[in-house]
Amino acid sequence: MTKKILVAVDMEDETLMAKILQTAGEIAGLHDAQISLVHVAANLPSDVRTHLPEDYEKGMTEVVVKKLNKLVASLDLSSDRVHVTVRVGTVYRKILEEAEEHSADLIIIGCHSPDVADYLLGSNAARIVRRSKCSVYVVR
Repeated sequence: MTKKILVAVDMEDETLMAKILQTAGEIAGLHDAQISLVHVAANLPSDVRTHLPEDYEKGMTEVVVKKLNKLVASLDLSSDRVHVTVRVGTVYRKILEEAEEHSADLIIIGCHSPDVADYLLGSNAARIVRRSKCSVYVVR
């Protein structure tokens, strides 16, 4: 039974994000499940970070949390069933850590059409599918 769903959202791809949220809302509704929305911002190189204000990460996190909270309204779920998190780091690692910490039964992620780099390096979605301890639903 699915009771805790981790939904990884990419703020850059609104079309894919809408599909992911629709899928998450439908599954959560069927199972009366809780949803954790997580956005992972990539680590910036140290030479870039030195030129940013010290509170850049905090400010970025606040902006993304506000955007995620607006998305929560589109899920047609009570706000007490949805949790929002922003993490900074390697995307697949942070998603797997979040799933582990929240004891997720299911991870819902989006996957872009693969390009040459994905075949050589592997996509975040592929890494999550291979390493996850719970089921993974990939939305295209």
